[in-house]
Amino acid sequence: MRPVGFAVLGLGALAQTAILPAFRDTKEATLIALVSRDAEKARRVALLHGVPYAYNSLEDCLANPLVEAVYIATPPGRHLQEVDVVARAGRHVLCEKPLAMTAAEAAEMVTTCAQQPVLLMTAYRKCFEPAMIFIRDLILSGRIGALKILHTSFSEIHAQPMITPAWILDRQLAGGGPLMDLGIYCIHAARWLAGENPARVSASQWTHNQSLFSEVEEGIAFSMYFPSGLVAQASTCYSAALSSMLYVEGTRGSISLTPAYPYEQERMLNARFGDELLQKTFPVVDEFRPQIDAFSQAIRGGTLPPSGGAEGYVDMAIIDAIYRSANAGTPQTVELGCGMTP
Repeated sequence: MRPVGFAVLGLGALAQTAILPAFRDTKEATLIALVSRDAEKARRVALLHGVPYAYNSLEDCLANPLVEAVYIATPPGRHLQEVDVVARAGRHVLCEKPLAMTAAEAAEMVTTCAQQPVLLMTAYRKCFEPAMIFIRDLILSGRIGALKILHTSFSEIHAQPMITPAWILDRQLAGGGPLMDLGIYCIHAARWLAGENPARVSASQWTHNQSLFSEVEEGIAFSMYFPSGLVAQASTCYSAALSSMLYVEGTRGSISLTPAYPYEQERMLNARFGDELLQKTFPVVDEFRPQIDAFSQAIRGGTLPPSGGAEGYVDMAIIDAIYRSANAGTPQTVELGCGMTP
């Protein structure tokens, strides 16, 4: 079939270092256009990557009939409006996480895309990453038994204003601190591996550097309680060196993965099933290309990917509950709208 024509909206570091290069090897998609509010930047980056069209207006880009889908790679504070514009133009939407600023916004996006109708996918690359798929297959096979405890964390330093993108610390654009940016990986991984949604959460947040983290939290720790009895404990902060881990304990065994979430680092898996030990190394792979191809296949009538818009909505509902718990100092119920769960 003819490859799906894509535009990429937003040309920040993630787009330039990971998303745009991923299109070079896609089999199901072709990169047609780039969009940035900076016209010169759009032109320069398009020339570098061999992209035929460059725009500083999303509306102008959507007037191009070759553009069938848009990969939105802008800060979360812009997602609601941008998804609305793209969907109402009849184009499909692949949107970076977090999908929105709040669960209410995410629900609006899901509804808008369904009404048009166009496909909406949240860019959860870990659903396509070999190490995570391997762990999920081990869990589904029953090798580690019933899940009981999951520990996970993801942190990186954003304590140097000169090298930290300004929007990262701006609540109006970021929606929050490391929970929105990094902790969402922990949330989605726990849900995806467990195959269920948490019923309630508890959380505690902290800010030591008040001058730098005046609008968003510096760090937050939270627990998620699942109907099956699984307890997931997680933490994330903006003042620790880049690091991440995932550790799953079951009634028959355990699995650990480090680092768990960055896309540019080799991963090491260690598992124990009774007296049996398993070690496996996962090399660096392109984690963005598979999700682009999967979404393109769905646009052409294939199976919907495992990270549709409803997945992004559920994670935002969990984040809403985590922030409520951190502010109130008490556990909070995860409130999911009727008909909005995957």
